[in-house]
Amino acid sequence: QVTATSPLVDVRQSSRSTSIRDEALDLLPRGRDFTTVVTQAAGANNESKLGGLSIDGASAGENRYIIDGIETTNLQSGTSGKNVIVDFIEEVQVKSSGYTAEFGGATGGVINAVTKSGTNEFHGTAQYIWTNQNMRAKNEDPTNVNYGKRESFSEKTMTATLGGPIIKNKLFFFGSYEGTRNVQGQAVTLQLETPEFRQYTIATSPNSVAILRGP
Repeated sequence: QVTATSPLVDVRQSSRSTSIRDEALDLLPRGRDFTTVVTQAAGANNESKLGGLSIDGASAGENRYIIDGIETTNLQSGTSGKNVIVDFIEEVQVKSSGYTAEFGGATGGVINAVTKSGTNEFHGTAQYIWTNQNMRAKNEDPTNVNYGKRESFSEKTMTATLGGPIIKNKLFFFGSYEGTRNVQGQAVTLQLETPEFRQYTIATSPNSVAILRGP
């Protein structure tokens, strides 16, 4: 005989949190760093006027970042002190309110990340991401020499992960790598004098550098 009961509502806690596991991380729009998925949680937004990532209206400096139980918060900026690529993350949990004392020290939100671990089987991933100027918008600054054009740009990102056993059933490893090569053109603005402007400068300001530079 099999019996089951409906779970009771825990009336002793009023916490609110969102958990995003690796299965969802592969499907969500995001950047390369794990903090880019935090905005998928309710009440989390990127607010420039609040210094960055805002959770439930708190400023970015009020958040706390924890990776595998170790606090990585940058005390000066309030951001994560460690850049960890999404491929290395098993789960991201965003606690916005009512979290327990173990996550104290934050008046905003708590971003708790858990990294992946190895198993008894070898497994890994590899990616190659390439972006160039044809995937970017045209320059819209009318004072720039490249106005109306796409500035020269090329970015190549290579990532890889690998996990497996060192001693089966006892000791495992998991590691990741990311390398980026960025090539970007830079416009140089030069100010040129016309002969008429130089003669006017000599006539009106005889002690100017125009005299020293010669004809």
